[in-house]
Amino acid sequence: MSTYIGHPELYGPKGVGVKGVVFMSPPAFNIMPTKPPAVPGGFAPCGQPNGAPPGAAAAPAGRGPGGPGRGNQPQPDAATLLARSNLPGLINSKVTFFVSVAELDPPNIIAFAETLRDALCSGNHCATYTVFKDHSHISEVMSPDTADTSVTGPILTWMKSVK
Repeated sequence: MSTYIGHPELYGPKGVGVKGVVFMSPPAFNIMPTKPPAVPGGFAPCGQPNGAPPGAAAAPAGRGPGGPGRGNQPQPDAATLLARSNLPGLINSKVTFFVSVAELDPPNIIAFAETLRDALCSGNHCATYTVFKDHSHISEVMSPDTADTSVTGPILTWMKSVK
């Protein structure tokens, strides 16, 4: 959604087509020249797919019938990344933003959301920002249609306020 809202050239003939966007525990996306601070990694390490504990040597990579994937492509240079940034378009859009994190989100998600919030506000396009207490990255998105309205309540209130 950030790429769409951040690039008006992608809009249809009637404009952006949305009034508001919820960035819930947003994954990092391009908001250059702003960069979130470096923080320790995300979640704790998991075991290996072969059942070995974290840190154990992984099984050797196989070669499927399709050959190796196209991964490990070089990262675009800084000028290209800046030209592709979503931030200017987000700031200049007429869309209202709700940025949220869960209290138990990993530090990298929280750092990005706070950086996004601050970058939008420094461009005079402040977002509603909320931390969902007692929630994790998973529980916040699993809470709709349950008795727990600690996530859906604030989002619904915000949605009703968007003009």
